[in-house]
Amino acid sequence: MKKNQIMHIGIDDTDSVRKGCTTYIAALLIEKLEELGVRFIDYPNLIRLNPNVPWKTRGNGALCLRFQYNPIFEDEIKQITRNVVENNSDLQSENTNPGIIFLIGNKIPQEIRIFSKKVLQGIVDLESAIKLIEKYSCDMIG
Repeated sequence: MKKNQIMHIGIDDTDSVRKGCTTYIAALLIEKLEELGVRFIDYPNLIRLNPNVPWKTRGNGALCLRFQYNPIFEDEIKQITRNVVENNSDLQSENTNPGIIFLIGNKIPQEIRIFSKKVLQGIVDLESAIKLIEKYSCDMIG
């Protein structure tokens, strides 16, 4: 049997100016993940992104969930996450482009920590984010 691992899930851009709420989607996801027996190691992290970007929806917040899980459920966790986000995002809005990131491991690499601080106050490009995702072998949906 494999040893439990740590997973970090990041979720962003699920709402629109009309409706939706990334925090609510995270709450729905937490309920589903608890059914799989994950053990949360932190409170859900609400990350308030730069409020001055012109294309923001409302609160401009992203969410991060951190938990221990049995690796035999990894694919199921990812599929459940995808389903919850897709079924509850405002996909009819042309400006809603949900993104999900899965990072496996106890520690967040320093380079990712630095990048995360930039999104709080500045504007970052998608290409830089994708390079980090690929460099650290994260899975990405969206």
